[in-house]
Amino acid sequence: MPDPAHAPRLALRIGPSYPEPFARDAFIPYELAAPARVSARIVDPAGRIVVRLGGGEMAAGRHLLRWDGQNAAGRAVAPGAYRLVIESGNHRASESLLRVRP
Repeated sequence: MPDPAHAPRLALRIGPSYPEPFARDAFIPYELAAPARVSARIVDPAGRIVVRLGGGEMAAGRHLLRWDGQNAAGRAVAPGAYRLVIESGNHRASESLLRVRP
């Protein structure tokens, strides 16, 4: 049986968003096994980019993204299902987000 303490770490791991569902701000934790360039975006159910979130060169370790429920123009998006997509090199992770009316 493999030893979990010696299992390979994922290069990019995303945690569950909170609160879920959210009305004003959603927080999404993620972790990098090594320093990497990261890009993050919120997409709607049709796959259209709603807004790009912070990214760039990030240190190894834990990080936290915040989405305020607004689009790139600074307007509140409609309640509904959205998805955070985060990429680092050849690695991609995503997390579902459900926005409810504030």
